[in-house]
Amino acid sequence: MTEEILKAAAKEHGHECPGLALGLRVSEIASEVFGWEKIPEDLTVTADRPACYVDGIRFMTGCSPANGRISFRNDGRWAFVFSSSGRKISVELKSRPNFAAGREAMMESVLFGDRDELFNISDLV
Repeated sequence: MTEEILKAAAKEHGHECPGLALGLRVSEIASEVFGWEKIPEDLTVTADRPACYVDGIRFMTGCSPANGRISFRNDGRWAFVFSSSGRKISVELKSRPNFAAGREAMMESVLFGDRDELFNISDLV
């Protein structure tokens, strides 16, 4: 993840925030796990609920509620399911963010922290 990506996404979103950072990072992880060079047109994403992370996912993948490629399950989990070509992976935040740390520290942790320490990543299909 680069600062340039964060700045460009924040410009579209309206501000920098931990939710935007989370959407960017989970999308980056999904791309790495799937091995995409280009985002597939059949990609869909399932997330907990509409929140700032949706704009991060949209920025990175092109998936949005408007084009029907993001859906919500409203189950309170910080987990994101990316589906493409019959394969599904889950990228789930291992623990709730430490809101007392402040916005900048939370964004830094989400964007640049160790992937395996922060997220559970699993194949579902």
